Amino acid sequence: MNSIDTLIRCQLHAMLIVCYFVLNMYAGEDQGFLFPVAMPEQVGMNKAKLEQAKSYALSAGGSGMILRHGRAVSRWGDQKKRYDIKSATKSFGATMLGVAIQDGKIELDAPAKSYHPTLGVPPQSNAKTGWLDKITIRHLATQTAGFDKPGGYEKLLFRPGTQWHYSDGGPNWLAECITLQYRRDLEDLMFERVFTPLGITRDDLRWRKNQYRKHEIDGIPRREFGAGIHANVEALARLGYLYLHNGCWKNQQILPKKFVEMASRHIDSVIGLLEWSDKYGNASDHYSLLWWNNVDGALEDVPRDAYWAWGLYDSLIVVIPSLDLIVVRGGERGRRLPREDGANHYEVLGPLLRPVVAAVFPPRVKDDKDENEAGFVSLFDGRTFDHWLNPTSRWSIRDGRMVFSGEVKSGGLKREDHKLMSVRQYEDFILRFEFKIGKRANSGVAIRAPLKGDAAFVAMEIQIIDNHYWKGLKSWQKHGSIYGVVKARTGHLKQPGEWNTEEILCQGSYIKVTLNGAVIVDADLKDLPDKTLDGKNHPGLKRTRGRIGFLPHTKSSEYRNIRIKELHPNRADDQFPFPSAQPEQVAMDKAKLESARKYAQTGGGSGCIIRGGQLIMAWGDQKQKYDIYSSTKSISITALGLAIMDSKIKMHDNAIKYLPSGIPPV
Repeated sequence: MNSIDTLIRCQLHAMLIVCYFVLNMYAGEDQGFLFPVAMPEQVGMNKAKLEQAKSYALSAGGSGMILRHGRAVSRWGDQKKRYDIKSATKSFGATMLGVAIQDGKIELDAPAKSYHPTLGVPPQSNAKTGWLDKITIRHLATQTAGFDKPGGYEKLLFRPGTQWHYSDGGPNWLAECITLQYRRDLEDLMFERVFTPLGITRDDLRWRKNQYRKHEIDGIPRREFGAGIHANVEALARLGYLYLHNGCWKNQQILPKKFVEMASRHIDSVIGLLEWSDKYGNASDHYSLLWWNNVDGALEDVPRDAYWAWGLYDSLIVVIPSLDLIVVRGGERGRRLPREDGANHYEVLGPLLRPVVAAVFPPRVKDDKDENEAGFVSLFDGRTFDHWLNPTSRWSIRDGRMVFSGEVKSGGLKREDHKLMSVRQYEDFILRFEFKIGKRANSGVAIRAPLKGDAAFVAMEIQIIDNHYWKGLKSWQKHGSIYGVVKARTGHLKQPGEWNTEEILCQGSYIKVTLNGAVIVDADLKDLPDKTLDGKNHPGLKRTRGRIGFLPHTKSSEYRNIRIKELHPNRADDQFPFPSAQPEQVAMDKAKLESARKYAQTGGGSGCIIRGGQLIMAWGDQKQKYDIYSSTKSISITALGLAIMDSKIKMHDNAIKYLPSGIPPV
């Protein structure tokens, strides 16, 4: 063997040794880890924002993880260390409640004493209130049963269902109800039904013995729901992932989907209840079945579908379905995230969750070279009101968003005073923008409007309104409707606090409104009946030119990425009844369409392709008349449809009935 061979062999040997140590180093980190690791950019997230959230989480120590699309994009601390998650245990208890409901062992609105005859006693004073028979399982699971805070045998503070009070005692009674129904240790049952299917082992999670009451009830281990679980962040993430996927894990429905929906949303019977103490603010508006939530938007700039388990020292399982996102944190004993005196009790979570949410929503920069945006110009640069007239103090600019705050009340400040109108006037155009509204918000978009007057009548107003809150709205008042004139299709508006995309096309008398990709208004004003839906006069429908404006009325609304494309009436394609669009605008592949067009032209003739009411491609003479032969049959059938609609023909009648007398059937 020569010296060169020896050198090569030594180099290869060294490389193998390096590879061995590198692989083992990373194998130790990820061994047994359920979620694959991804770079933030791979799942559409901003690394700097995630680092900001991580830095805040580490200000009080502990461990944590952020997951998107089922992949870990950020981790910190010891992933295997078990933390005393304190009150986050309540959401594990809720999970056991979901299993019991699925098994038919428990009903939410059943009296709790039907499952636990000695419920609430001791102390004997509770029996004297006469309230124990009125406590339901739902009361115990929503903190409305009335038990005092500690986890032992606590006194009742108020009649069940009349107030809200954060308690460990109530959830602990709930744990006993379920224990007595199954007559099994809930720790064993949870491992059997939930933890083991999720891949959670007893090294990942332990449930301590009851610290507030005797260790057994009827000879069965007595567990707590108020607190008691020690778990690592991987176990927390697994439970969060189960809820993110509506109770389903690897095609196994571990929890009922309806239960997950109920646990993650508000409870009608709880909303608005007075809190026994003022420690948690208006907690009854954002608490469900032992899970906290953001349905009322109390934590600004966080989606309203977010919900979380939360324990002392800020152990967390945060689930945000709209972003396919999970954030978990194990809190270090004796250390809490920094709090400000007098702040909303949710605000401590803001510096953790807002950067994570912002990481998914980076500032969007539109490129006019993009065919989908060709011809559009911005009406808002994210910094100034340069394209808008006289914004009042209620309007502000925050992080690239145009924000209206407050409420315009009748008899006080007038809506007219706060509308925001464009500097320029427009005739035919496509307006695109994104908007987010607060709960109970009511606003609108003025179209071809003058500076003065109620745009809904002196011009047109496209409604922006919280359909979810306002009950009893007329069809012509709902979101996207041309107010008082044309009703919009419903079911496409997102929940308050979530961003929506909207496009308004105005071309002569033709108006089309597209919300989150769905066409909700498609109307030609020339075809409207003389009497409007609201029975009022709308002279502004005849206007052909005017300003665009935002018309706030109640609560908050925000706007961003506002841009407009003017449509020139003398352009040849604008003479066609269908407005033109690029293939990408209607999610079609241009190359495939070209292939179809070339094939069609091999036999000559003319043609066009339309999707979503928009002309995507045309070839040949669009005005030339052709003998369409048997295609006439499909046009003729339209006459049959009209006859059926007019009750002139019935489909199942004998045809002889409609033939003139004396003409025999063929």
